[in-house]
Amino acid sequence: MLYELVFRALAKYKIQYVVVGGVAVTLHGIIRATMDLDIVVDLTSENLTRFLAAMSEIHYAPRLPVPVEEFLSAEKRQEWVSERNLIAFTFWDGKTKQGVSSGRFNYFSGIH
Repeated sequence: MLYELVFRALAKYKIQYVVVGGVAVTLHGIIRATMDLDIVVDLTSENLTRFLAAMSEIHYAPRLPVPVEEFLSAEKRQEWVSERNLIAFTFWDGKTKQGVSSGRFNYFSGIH
């Protein structure tokens, strides 16, 4: 599976998340081409800290030129939404160009 490394890291770090988008459709048995993995991550600070550790371990980094630690700040995430219309924060492997879009924080306050 294309994103096995990502799923293994999410499981290892016990990340609370759901898969959405094209991969979710495919996992439900409908054939659909997609090149990225969209997930919604629980935005609690503990979960986000583990999520960033998981992404770091597999060498995924933010696609945007911002310090990864800024993703931990609810205020900074809200600023990105209100001032830049950011709806997803993308991590990617610069070598393979595979990406993981996470958060979707303007629509979800987290998974509970």
